Amino acid sequence: MSNERKLRLIQVAKEFKVGLNTITDFLQKKGIKTDGSPNTLVEPDVYAVLEKEFGGSRITGNERESIRERISQKQATITGSETPGSLFFTSSGTQTHVR
Repeated sequence: MSNERKLRLIQVAKEFKVGLNTITDFLQKKGIKTDGSPNTLVEPDVYAVLEKEFGGSRITGNERESIRERISQKQATITGSETPGSLFFTSSGTQTHVR
């Protein structure tokens, strides 16, 4: 948390792509008290502990855009296959023209 703003526990769970119970169980094992509420504010030192443990599963902006691009291509494939005479991309990335 480089800008020192406090996040809620649910926001941290989403950021690290883990469940709320996973985070609360981990914190309890580390001896950090939490009530388990999704709205609990996470202190910077607690965030650092969570980042060290779960930070590797975080989605970066480039990965997010890549996922969105693949979803768009799949949607284009689906709608393109239903509309004769349209151009769409297959899962292999090639262009196909359906008549």
